[in-house]
Amino acid sequence: MFNKTLLCAAVGLVFAVAATDAAHAAITVRAPSQPAAPAPVPAGSTILYTQTGASTNGYSAQDFETANDAYDSELADDFTVPVGGWGVNSVNFAVTGSGGANVAAATWNIRFYANNAGVPGAADAGCSYSALAGAGGTAAGGTITVTLPTQCNLTAGIHWFSAQARLDFTPNGQSYWSAFPAPVIGSSGVFRNPGGGFANGCTAFTAIAGCGLGSTDPNMIFQLLGRTLPVTLQSYKVD
Repeated sequence: MFNKTLLCAAVGLVFAVAATDAAHAAITVRAPSQPAAPAPVPAGSTILYTQTGASTNGYSAQDFETANDAYDSELADDFTVPVGGWGVNSVNFAVTGSGGANVAAATWNIRFYANNAGVPGAADAGCSYSALAGAGGTAAGGTITVTLPTQCNLTAGIHWFSAQARLDFTPNGQSYWSAFPAPVIGSSGVFRNPGGGFANGCTAFTAIAGCGLGSTDPNMIFQLLGRTLPVTLQSYKVD
């Protein structure tokens, strides 16, 4: 069961749902995470980046139905692309559902952002995707694999990855992106709740430790797959 305390203390508001499903009594910002099995590597792809560890927490990363828009929330975590760049064609990430949830009903918003002074900045061109199908998960969560409809080409440097469930709270409950403890890999994962429903002050991307999420585990579990891009060689004429 997930913890109902944080939201009630913060905003004093409980969303009532069907009496037959007490597990969906309130939207929460955190839930215990469950172990996720490694996802397969698609044919023709290589693992470009892996960030994983033993997870005991997950944080809300969900695009809710209109009635619950105030609780729409997003997480992102950083990674570094080497010289030459990457072409990302699929992603894996670990999630867990609230008690009684149906995470298998979710589609997924996948976004990549440029770095802006240690937090996500502008979206990387051609690298924002909405309502994509996921494979490999169950009603309770697990490792989700999402194949991108077009390759996301990333230049060398720091970028940020975001995976957000598109899932109606009624009747499907919540999805939480799994995290694991310090030491921090790169920069801490960041959280935002633009509508302010969680009343934690993090309406813009802010490091997890500063958002009162019930845990400070800073590293999100995810994997990027695809191919390395060739380094462009320059020719110069010597007079």
